[in-house]
Amino acid sequence: MAIPPGPGFCLYDDRLAIVEDWHAELWIDDPESTGVYRRVWDSLTASAVYGTGAHRLIARARAQLNLS
Repeated sequence: MAIPPGPGFCLYDDRLAIVEDWHAELWIDDPESTGVYRRVWDSLTASAVYGTGAHRLIARARAQLNLS
């Protein structure tokens, strides 16, 4: 992964990010800050695997742990 997952968040039309932090739910609506969450989302999306690629990744992890 390009970056480790951080706190959960929802991004709404690049106008609002709702962030679940350890101590609070934050509603962030200034463009500079929502831009940060857009970049985080884009980076995580680029790191994601789906379908066959995800199955291969899980199979390799299982094999490494001898869980096959």
